[in-house]
Amino acid sequence: PASSHLRARARARAPVGAPATWRAELNKSGWYVVPSASGEAIVFLAEAALGLSSTLSADNPGLRKAPTGFDSCVTTSRTQPDPAQDVQLTLDGRQVTFATGPIVEIEPPAVEAAGSSGYARTPRSHFLQKEYLLYREGQARLRYLVKLRI
Repeated sequence: PASSHLRARARARAPVGAPATWRAELNKSGWYVVPSASGEAIVFLAEAALGLSSTLSADNPGLRKAPTGFDSCVTTSRTQPDPAQDVQLTLDGRQVTFATGPIVEIEPPAVEAAGSSGYARTPRSHFLQKEYLLYREGQARLRYLVKLRI
């Protein structure tokens, strides 16, 4: 199959080590797309087997594999597409949710008790968008090519 000849190349110096990075937002993936002279571009729609995910809210450039006991990492984020405008499609008999809404700010985490000193806010994420970090190539399967006019 064609997917056996396609390889995701990890960035050598990434804020989260060297994973294959999957994004739930086309606007973020679009940062890495270069359109042809006619304004067309192709992106992949892929399935990712996340398994048990560790959550990251800050950079960790030394990360070369998911932490022990985890299969992947998922970053927290400060923004997301408005979930009220998600669209559900059936692809190959499965319900798939597509985030199609405008980007909205995520409320900062709730205030938590900080011992006798009163209250302290839980730190916000360093990441603007959510990213799914896979450290084993076999965890992803390319499913569709999507042709866009940019």
